This record gives sequence, structure tokens and C-alpha cells, in this order.
Amino acid sequence: MPKYLFFGRNITPACSCCRHGRRSADKDQILCKKMGVTSLDYACRRFAYAPTKRIPSNEKSLSEHQYSKEDFEL
Repeated sequence: MPKYLFFGRNITPACSCCRHGRRSADKDQILCKKMGVTSLDYACRRFAYAPTKRIPSNEKSLSEHQYSKEDFEL
């Protein structure tokens, strides 16, 4: 099993979460050791998933749900 499947099968390879790259100062490009300057969503064949560089999607806040007082009673 490839290492980038650690958090599920819905992670697409991208330079923004690759071990070989780091974000540039303007945060719009990736500075890659292997390919040079690339875009955030580019992925070459040397892609190596780095879980610490992954930015998870935002979850819904509690204010979007409709709760009543009875939902919090035991």
C-alpha cells in the first residue's frame, strides 16, 4: 500500500504535501528539490507523501447545525 494512502484513498498526489518540496515566500508556488519551481497542485513521479504538510479541509462549524435544548439533556 502506498504511503500516501495513510489518511484515506481520497488524497490526490500534489507538490503541496510532498516531502521534497516546500512553499515559497509568497505561498503560491512550491520549491522542489527534484523539479525546481512548481505549482501547488502539480505532482511528478517522485512524489513522496509527507503527512505533516497536509492541510485538512475545514469541517462544518456547530453554528450550521440546528440543535435544540433537548439534544443536550441526559
